[in-house]
Amino acid sequence: MKTDSYPFHPLADLFPLMPDDDLRRLGADIADHGQHEPILTLGGAILDGRNRYRACLMFGVKPVIDEYKGD
Repeated sequence: MKTDSYPFHPLADLFPLMPDDDLRRLGADIADHGQHEPILTLGGAILDGRNRYRACLMFGVKPVIDEYKGD
């Protein structure tokens, strides 16, 4: 699957990355049931949802990405 690559916004570091086992479970769930929450970007970088993004890529699911619209 080809998808655009998004860097992670520095504020995303406030939340930890998932361990690999948890990431695989999340990816399997997204592959089976779909992505329920969009990944949010700010200025072209992932602000929220980098675990979802990584899980989607791991399982070949096209991630749903929206631009953050807030203050």
